[in-house]
Amino acid sequence: MTYEFTARNRNTNRIVDIINEYGIVFVPRYLVNSQLTDVTKEAKSILSKIQEKDKYGFGKIVRLQLPLRQHPAISTFFKQKHMYDLAVKYFGHGNFNMNDEVFIGHDYKKTDNPPRNSDVHFDRGFCLKYFVYLSDVGENDGPFCCMPKTHELGADLHKKAWKKTSVYRDVPNRLEINYPEMGYTKDMGVPILGKAGDMFIFTTMLFHWGGQVKNGGSRLICRGHTKL
Repeated sequence: MTYEFTARNRNTNRIVDIINEYGIVFVPRYLVNSQLTDVTKEAKSILSKIQEKDKYGFGKIVRLQLPLRQHPAISTFFKQKHMYDLAVKYFGHGNFNMNDEVFIGHDYKKTDNPPRNSDVHFDRGFCLKYFVYLSDVGENDGPFCCMPKTHELGADLHKKAWKKTSVYRDVPNRLEINYPEMGYTKDMGVPILGKAGDMFIFTTMLFHWGGQVKNGGSRLICRGHTKL
């Protein structure tokens, strides 16, 4: 099945309509020119100062809390008015934390012990994620993958899963492991390929997972989490 969830411009209403229909929207060339250069430079600088973490088998990842005085390009990008306006339109109000949490990641390793996010899942916590490629991402570069139009089912499963436990780490959220009878497998997914500066925005109730790099591939990303 072919899905068309690309926004051809930054029209707020159109972008939110696409998210509501598909659970995800792809916005090409959202980060360009000097802003792309500056954000990428800061991201690489941040990653150069951290060690690989065994629990993240794909390479390096770091979580940051905004604002970051020493990294103004990242802070400015993830706090811009357009992203805020999108979130207001999506949630229907302004009572949320606008990208206070940002992740910078560099995937460059193939591993026999991939992290949990490589499984088909919906997130245990609900938020809107602004996910930006800082390098070109093709089939070999571990592209983000998802199943468009599964976000309403994901929201229903999420609600039922939290009724089973109040402990965050115990919430059953992996489709092939916790809900095998539903028949969702990775071969049903859509890889999100793109160029440096392309962004996609998705609700974490969407079935999604992180791809694994292969044949020398590499993926540099940043993403902001907007939470209620």
